[in-house]
Amino acid sequence: MKQNLTLILTGLSILLAGFTLLQTRSLPTSAKNGYIQNQKVFAAFAGTKELEKRLVIAQQKQKNILDSLASLIQLTSQTPSSALTNKQLRNQYQQLYTQYEQDGQALNQQYTAQAWKQLNQYIREFGQQNGYQFIYGADGTGGVMYADSTYDLTDPVTTYANKKYAGE
Repeated sequence: MKQNLTLILTGLSILLAGFTLLQTRSLPTSAKNGYIQNQKVFAAFAGTKELEKRLVIAQQKQKNILDSLASLIQLTSQTPSSALTNKQLRNQYQQLYTQYEQDGQALNQQYTAQAWKQLNQYIREFGQQNGYQFIYGADGTGGVMYADSTYDLTDPVTTYANKKYAGE
């Protein structure tokens, strides 16, 4: 009985050792890691540049409307009989100015989120296609305080994202 128990324990030990050996061999021996400089990638991303152009165009249209309204205000201020109209135009100018400021901020946030969403997709694809287990974002918030520049993937990730954005 004692001999059977010893045999069973020995067999279980061998099985456990074999299982452990197989598990450790199936784990990656070293993870492939790298980092990107978030703001540098964002600024160099063609999608960001396109959205910035759209934002500038929208802001220019709004500025043209405000400039026209300012010209009307100036014209009506020279005529004493149009004091009421001038006051209404000034109120309208202030309302539009405030609305355009809010719209500009909202559009900027929307475009920023849109660009980051696309970039995150491209960064994920880049990591998968190039065998990276981790790609860290170095943005100065404490996520990565130091990294050897040999692990910097900023330029290849930016190139990849711009090619994907261009449809290549």
